[in-house]
Formats: sequence, structure tokens, C-alpha cells
Amino acid sequence: MFLFTDAIINNELGNVFNNGNLYRDFTYIDDIIEGVVNTLLKDSKNYSLYKLYNIGNGKPIQLLGFIKALERKLNKVAEKKMVSMQPGDVNQTWANTANLLENYNYNPDTSVAHGNFFIY
Repeated sequence: MFLFTDAIINNELGNVFNNGNLYRDFTYIDDIIEGVVNTLLKDSKNYSLYKLYNIGNGKPIQLLGFIKALERKLNKVAEKKMVSMQPGDVNQTWANTANLLENYNYNPDTSVAHGNFFIY
């Protein structure tokens, strides 16, 4: 995300792996903070000593869609170099927020169009 943003800002070529046919789950930073605060301050339905939670949007978007959102935010067109899949990469990643919803009644849902995102 940061490399591609930097490339757009500096009018440089950005590599678009798997020709943009990748899906990633981007999470708004305020959603992450709210999820962490919920796990610290709210009562949980799960009374384990500890529990791990995925705090993510849970709705992966195609890489090309994310690049378009960056272009709109930056008001610039990206210089894209379509390249093949990187070794060891996967087609799709996303957060499973089912336990967060079940135990804290919280489900991050801010869309990519709304701002600064952290990639999960």
C-alpha cells in the first residue's frame, strides 16, 4: 500500500502483481482502535484468560479497485506495470471477525473509500 502510494505521488511505475487479480482486506485505523478498545473495556461473552481476535474489515477488495481508490484520493493516475504473481503470494486474504462479533458485538465495516487503511 505505502509503496504504491509513494509511486503514484512521485509519478513512478508501480508493480501490480498477478495483473491486479489479487484481493486484500483493508481496515480503517479507527475500526482497529475501536476493536482493541472493545476487547479491553467491554465485557465479553467469552471468559477465557486470553483470546485472539482478527480485527479487520472482513471484505476483501480487488487490488485494482484499491488502486482506483488511491488514485481518487491522490487525484492522480497511477503508472502501472502489470506483472505475474510473486512466489509465495496468495490470491486472497481477509480477516475473519466472527469471534469479535460474537463476543463483543463489534464488526469493523468502514469501506476503502473513507480514508487511511491498514492492510491485513
